[in-house]
Amino acid sequence: FTRTDASQHNNDVEASLFKRIVSIARPQRPKTVKALLAREFPGTTVTSRDTFVSLGGDSLSFVHVSITLEEMLGQLPDDWQNMTAAELDSIRPRERHLHLVDTSLFVRFIGIVAVVTGHFSTWPVGGATFLLLAAAGFNFARFQLPNVLDRDSVTPILMTAMRLAIPLLLMIAALQFRQQDLRPLELALLTNWLPAQSQILDYWFIEFMVQVFLIVAALFAIPAIRRIARSRPLAFAWAVLGTGAAAAALIPLVWDTTPMYDRVPHMLMWLFALGWMIRLASTPLLKATVITLSLALPLLIWGPYGEVEFWVANGQLWVW
Repeated sequence: FTRTDASQHNNDVEASLFKRIVSIARPQRPKTVKALLAREFPGTTVTSRDTFVSLGGDSLSFVHVSITLEEMLGQLPDDWQNMTAAELDSIRPRERHLHLVDTSLFVRFIGIVAVVTGHFSTWPVGGATFLLLAAAGFNFARFQLPNVLDRDSVTPILMTAMRLAIPLLLMIAALQFRQQDLRPLELALLTNWLPAQSQILDYWFIEFMVQVFLIVAALFAIPAIRRIARSRPLAFAWAVLGTGAAAAALIPLVWDTTPMYDRVPHMLMWLFALGWMIRLASTPLLKATVITLSLALPLLIWGPYGEVEFWVANGQLWVW
């Protein structure tokens, strides 16, 4: 080889290696929606009659599937997650220069940016995590709840809890092994029940969400509860919201969780229920009622300061 030949050979090797890395990082786009769903739900037999929701889709897998599907179709149909693979495959792809963003994705983006901003700047975005809690409830009512009621099983809720818990558990176990320091409460994902100032690493949000999903799974494991939620979904959602708000307002009278920054289910689960209620608000009157409640509940539960903090950070919630 001459020096020029060697240089060209090295360039070819680097280009080939780069292409292989890109192909691994970004798999080839499926040719059909059925193939896309089969890739997203490995180990599941996918038929043309299956939908994203019926296969157990949740807010975690929704992001990846929606992005890929939009690349395939050009525009996401309304309520695509409840359309069968055959119905989606029958849609003729259209090229679009302006792409619409799913509202729930946009709200989660705003919440995450606000959380990061609050941690690394002095901007007044305290309480931004509350938006993510409401978004979680919204997505639960959108994805897992219909699947739970259709299957008559809480497996979809437990699967989502596992998808949140397992990566965190592996990280905690690796850290404890490296430090040779066994801390059982961390492995149990219960450190949000400890005084916040004693926590070295703070991952309370994931712990909280795992606990909420386990509580909801226990609730829906009761057949009578599933029957009520199926026959009277709106009344049931109102009951959950009312119970959560009452717990947050009354339990502090006998049990003060301020040292934990109130990052425990009975203090914040009403936000999850509020997002659930937002999803079911389909008429102008119901939407107006939910918005009114969203303004009143922070004042009732947290007082005047809490309401200001909540809405300065999270007024964009009503983009929904």
